[in-house]
Amino acid sequence: MAVDYTELWRRLIALGKKSAIDAAVGVLLEKNKGAGSEIAMLRKTMVDIAEIKFGVGTRPYKFMMHFLNGNGADREIDLAELFRDDRTVKDRVTSEVYRRVLGARTAKEKADQQRMTSVFPNGIDPVITIFQTNYSNTGWLNSLGTYDIHIEHVQSRLSPGSPICVTLTSKNVYRWHSADKRITQTIHMIGQTLVDLGEAHNFAMTTKRTRMLIDPKYAELLSMVTISQNNPHIEHTTFNLEAIARGTVKMFEF
Repeated sequence: MAVDYTELWRRLIALGKKSAIDAAVGVLLEKNKGAGSEIAMLRKTMVDIAEIKFGVGTRPYKFMMHFLNGNGADREIDLAELFRDDRTVKDRVTSEVYRRVLGARTAKEKADQQRMTSVFPNGIDPVITIFQTNYSNTGWLNSLGTYDIHIEHVQSRLSPGSPICVTLTSKNVYRWHSADKRITQTIHMIGQTLVDLGEAHNFAMTTKRTRMLIDPKYAELLSMVTISQNNPHIEHTTFNLEAIARGTVKMFEF
């Protein structure tokens, strides 16, 4: 199936080339027109973008190459490594677990009874979303993007002041969002075009179960300055915590 290069270029022009990224992608597409075929042109352009934007050998570069060449095979993420590299992501998880497990709801949540909140021990929202603005490490940001981490189990506490021990896991999909109006929309359009043609593949980003100890005093301080999760695009069911612990409730598949 041939790539409709004219249509792709028309869509690029329709964006108005309002950003330097659009202009740069246009230059790369023109440069790679002689790559051998239109598909080769698009693939080479994505490689060029990865080299220029991320650098050869970096984590986001490797993820891009896996998208182009991995045939959709899963890619495993080490949550412990993510938390070591990005303290703000770790702090977000810490404050969210504290809020949900101990019922430390924000004023907005208390005022909005329709909002899903922490009601431990009857049930908690198990999904903590790491939004793109939550990262401090650009390597992880450019690899994962918006990323969901699941609270799989919360261990009973020995005393009110003892650490909160949680088991975390995740399964997300590396994919493109070509319809979203964002500064990198042109790149997403090319990525999705390759997926539609079967010339590149979205893939699952999975993790092993990871245990995390949370200091309640530190978490309480974080919860005072951390904005609670509020993602209007995703609504998750509230799960019963004991059912999660027993394994009778499965986490969402992505």
